[in-house]
Amino acid sequence: MKNNATLLLFFLLNNLLFAQSIQQLTVFPANPTTADSIRIIGDLQFTSGGCQMNDAYFTTSGSSVNVHVRHCPGMLTYICDVTDTVTIGLLPAGNYTLNFLVDVGTYDTNGVCENFTTATQQSVNFTVTGNTAISSPSTAFPKITFVQDSRQLLLSGTTGRTKVRIMDITGRIIFNGFANPGEIPISGLPAQGILIYTLQTTEGKEKAGRIVLQ
Repeated sequence: MKNNATLLLFFLLNNLLFAQSIQQLTVFPANPTTADSIRIIGDLQFTSGGCQMNDAYFTTSGSSVNVHVRHCPGMLTYICDVTDTVTIGLLPAGNYTLNFLVDVGTYDTNGVCENFTTATQQSVNFTVTGNTAISSPSTAFPKITFVQDSRQLLLSGTTGRTKVRIMDITGRIIFNGFANPGEIPISGLPAQGILIYTLQTTEGKEKAGRIVLQ
């Protein structure tokens, strides 16, 4: 009986150690047309690190887009936030279901990440319109995402100009002005650290958040 309890405790702790969740899933741009290169942005959280993406791939089948991001969390027990960006490219006009799957693997004795299994997933629907169609306004609130590969800050979740203020944790202003959806024109981002941002829409709505640079 004692051995069974010990085994159960081991599995519970192991699941807790490698727990992961999808904090937010974004299709960028918010209202894509057939002329837009579509990016899928997933904000993920792990309870162990490092948690950087190992690789990613996607498949399309009819109206389904399946995106797999692969991670191999280590044994360091801390909250690890990471943003994965996968470029889908152009899609024909139509209604789509995005299936975003987080695959977690383990390291073999040679340090190779393998044996991936799907740990969690989330689905959202989006529509691609013709290039001449008028897109309806987005109901999502704007947000800023850090794209690690290109070291860009992207503004999404809005179709209009947004007042943006970004500073580091010392209070130094990184950007203060208006930005349109897409890349925020900032040069010389810190190599790592935490940035704090505030956003204000033309309707007067405000939001604050943080960006983790890795």
